[in-house]
Amino acid sequence: MDVAMISHSISNILQRMDTLKPLAIRLSGIDLDQLENNLKQINDKVQKKSHSEWLQKVKDVVIDLNDLTEDLRYKESIRSGLSIKNRIKGTRHVKKTTEKLKRLIEQETKLGEEEAAVISNTTEKRKSACEDFEKNTKHVAVGRENEKEELIDKLVNLKNTDAAVPVVIVIVGVPGIGKTKLAHLVCEDEQVEMNFGLQPIWIKTFDVESIAKSVAESHHEKRLLLVIDDLRFEINEPDYLEKLQKKLTEAVGGRADTAILITTRSNHVADNIAAGHVLKLQGLNQEDSWSLFEEIHGAVSSQHCTTFKIVRDCRGVPLAIVIVATAMLYNREGSILQPEPHIEKMFLQSFRYIYYEDLPTYQKLCFAYCSLFPEDYLIDAERLIQLWTAEGFLTISSNNNPEQQFGRACFNDFVPLVFHQVEEENENQYGGVVTNNNYLYRINPLMHKLARLVTIDSRENITVDSMGEGVHDGMLRVSFDYALDLLCGIPDCVFEKAKKLRTILLPYNTDNPRLPDEVQMTTSTCDKIFNTFKAMRVLDMHDLGIKTIPSSIEEVKYLRYLDLSHNNIEKLPSCITTLIHLQTLKLSQCHFLKELPKDMDDLSCLNHLDLEGCLDLTQMPSGINKLTSLQTLSLFVASKKYVTGGLRELTDLNKLRGHMEISHLEQVKFSQSKEIAKDEFLKNKKYLGFLTLRWDHEEEEEKESNVNDEKSLDCIVPPSNLRVLFIVGYNGHTLSDWFGSLHCLVKFTLNDCPKCEFLPPMDELPHLKVLQLRRLDSLKFIAKNNQVVGGKLRYGIMIDHLSVAFPN
Repeated sequence: MDVAMISHSISNILQRMDTLKPLAIRLSGIDLDQLENNLKQINDKVQKKSHSEWLQKVKDVVIDLNDLTEDLRYKESIRSGLSIKNRIKGTRHVKKTTEKLKRLIEQETKLGEEEAAVISNTTEKRKSACEDFEKNTKHVAVGRENEKEELIDKLVNLKNTDAAVPVVIVIVGVPGIGKTKLAHLVCEDEQVEMNFGLQPIWIKTFDVESIAKSVAESHHEKRLLLVIDDLRFEINEPDYLEKLQKKLTEAVGGRADTAILITTRSNHVADNIAAGHVLKLQGLNQEDSWSLFEEIHGAVSSQHCTTFKIVRDCRGVPLAIVIVATAMLYNREGSILQPEPHIEKMFLQSFRYIYYEDLPTYQKLCFAYCSLFPEDYLIDAERLIQLWTAEGFLTISSNNNPEQQFGRACFNDFVPLVFHQVEEENENQYGGVVTNNNYLYRINPLMHKLARLVTIDSRENITVDSMGEGVHDGMLRVSFDYALDLLCGIPDCVFEKAKKLRTILLPYNTDNPRLPDEVQMTTSTCDKIFNTFKAMRVLDMHDLGIKTIPSSIEEVKYLRYLDLSHNNIEKLPSCITTLIHLQTLKLSQCHFLKELPKDMDDLSCLNHLDLEGCLDLTQMPSGINKLTSLQTLSLFVASKKYVTGGLRELTDLNKLRGHMEISHLEQVKFSQSKEIAKDEFLKNKKYLGFLTLRWDHEEEEEKESNVNDEKSLDCIVPPSNLRVLFIVGYNGHTLSDWFGSLHCLVKFTLNDCPKCEFLPPMDELPHLKVLQLRRLDSLKFIAKNNQVVGGKLRYGIMIDHLSVAFPN
């Protein structure tokens, strides 16, 4: 864990060396070449270290330098150059760091031999574990018949529309799920051998030049089949796939009969390489999982409930099943099965060497981060990706692959081995419709134990109890195994020892938030947190009864993720807009929040602004249209203070995704201006999946509101690929013509619309599955043109769920 954190930080620093060049002016005394050389030497040396005092010192130095380069990079990007004050401060820091690294290299030379034996032992254990796995699975093949036939069909019936580009087929799945085994089964099939010859070219290297050379040197009379096995992606080589694709195209030399079969554990590779077909390999079903287990272990009585549970927790991943079966096979005393903890320990040791130690550095950090959550914790995938991004684990320098897209690919690399989808919770989301792939997951019990295991040595991630057990000065991230309240707050020892803390996470239970009088974090406690933990990246302070955020929050200048949801805040301090690195700001269910700070547009890194349930919010600050990186804006409040209610602020926010509600549309007054009609407030937001349009009329307004509501609805044209639409409180007689253009709509809810007389034809919505109609007092018929056949309304579509509640 220490090694992963150091390597990742050094990689980030080396990518940002240009940010230090302004400091290396004449007479500054800075030698950037020496600094770079020291960093590379340190990186080589830490790979041969286990946890030690020396490693902790290196980590402290490297993390501080990483913070500096990130700060300088951002300040330079928003200004024409660095201020004199920043130059002087940065110069001193870099000179000190260079000297510290030099001394640490000298110290390590003296200590090196002591650690060599430990690293050698770890390498041998990993080698031994991998050999055992290979030996036990060499002749085992269970399931995969359907997947095999699918791939054979794609290869045999190869159709290439572009002769200059080889056809690429990708098998993607978690490590140990059987990608290589499946590729072998496909290549050994008679149909494939007849089409491509007996010997496909197998490549097990990631070097672009070597791969291209192997292809160029091959001479086949028949069609050429190339297998690139276990192709991986490193975060510090963002253009690798583009280079590989180009080299492969050149090497093939225009042969239209070439096929490339790629196996990869990386969803980023699968998503970004130009593949003709991608097979996402899932876990084995329950029957095949049990067959595989018994093939290794032998028959087991159905009374062994413990065995069934352990195999089930493997989630159909052959690697995990084989390791469990082997551990149980080798740990019998006669006919007596060893206790479950003993088998579990054997499994975790083997899985650590085969799985965890083979992960890329950034995924080791992402995986270990899960140790901060309780067992059986319900995980929102989007929230976890936001946390990983805030920690700096998912930094990627390519403009073609935004961090959100890369983060989702990284998360999917852990499914189903580490995370499994929770069907029952997902079915409750939006009436069975999950938007934007934002599913809910739980961490698999064995993987949670492994995450805790790999963090034991470094103790970077600590779950603290109310007594503060285990707190130490090297910890970087803390979660709590109890709910903070009036009687039990953050232990004093955390403030006294953990000055370099980067993360505070609280237990999350939004389904049952506490009452205002159950907990109240005082302003002085908030002050103490902000003034003590100035290196904070992630600060979770949700549901703590906070009424006032003190201005000292500006002290946590590196903050990227701030969760203040479910609190009693009426107003945020204006200085919060000085947190220029902030990426995620959560204010959901802050029911008393009346306004946002005026200079929100200063938060140029802001990707996620969650305002769901902020019922007292009266308007949006002007300038929010400048936050063009925004991906989440869960609530937009229209206001009569602005032309078109301020909706023009939405026009340029085309990265918005997930759910957005536009409230108080009764405040919007549209004229007959042709210019306003041309405004495309929402139309270009192709990632937006779920939209709520809400009017909140006073009783005296309702009589004259129908015409204005119809005008405003006409002008708010949603993107055509919208999947869920809620319309609430609308007073028009009919819906707009654009309704029929929503061809991807899966769920439509019309609620509390007392003057609506009829709906547009439903047969224009081929994907509609859920239709909910509530309190439509004036509704006469669903649509003018729907046909009646045999006394039943004929929609031309199949609706899974129709919910109707009319008062008349």
